[in-house]
Amino acid sequence: MESSETRSIPLSVLDAMEKVSDEDITAYLCAVQLDGFSVRGIIFGDRTGRFRDGATVRTSTVIGAEMVSGYVVLETLNSRYVICDFSPVSELFRPGQPLH
Repeated sequence: MESSETRSIPLSVLDAMEKVSDEDITAYLCAVQLDGFSVRGIIFGDRTGRFRDGATVRTSTVIGAEMVSGYVVLETLNSRYVICDFSPVSELFRPGQPLH
């Protein structure tokens, strides 16, 4: 039987947690959008305890990225985030923005 806590975590996050569970991973992000040199997303499994599951966060400047077990892992100065999935809404498609 699943706990209510497990049911509230998206399947994409649960899959990423199973496949990428390195001790140096800070948290898992879903519905990610690019935001300049940072990303915004919904955070789960924050090992620092700063953010509750389901909070919307913006990372500090991304300084590196790598693929781990099929997932993008982004690195900031002090954190490493697993990108579970991207938001279907992109900054490129804001109303009034030309598409080139």
